[in-house]
Amino acid sequence: MITFRIFTVLAAALLVGSVALGTLAPADMTLQEALTIVAPDTLAFVQHAMTGRIGAFLWLHLASPLLLRPLWLVPTSLGLVCIGVAASCFPSPSGHTKRRRS
Repeated sequence: MITFRIFTVLAAALLVGSVALGTLAPADMTLQEALTIVAPDTLAFVQHAMTGRIGAFLWLHLASPLLLRPLWLVPTSLGLVCIGVAASCFPSPSGHTKRRRS
């Protein structure tokens, strides 16, 4: 029950945040541009840490394409995943599963 509420609140917050980002930010702003504006040194630090400790494969094939996506797409995707998790954690209305009569 608590996981359902947690993921529902997370989904709502992420989807409202993505609508706000899509409305207030410029239409063609990418995640990389937004991170560069907010914290200019962080992106280079994360790239160096990721390629040095985890490997260049994850940076090239996971993080780098993600940074080229629109700014609103990441919270929208995470919000949709949270909706899916909340829907799969939804408690049954009676509190227990119904048994079939044979």
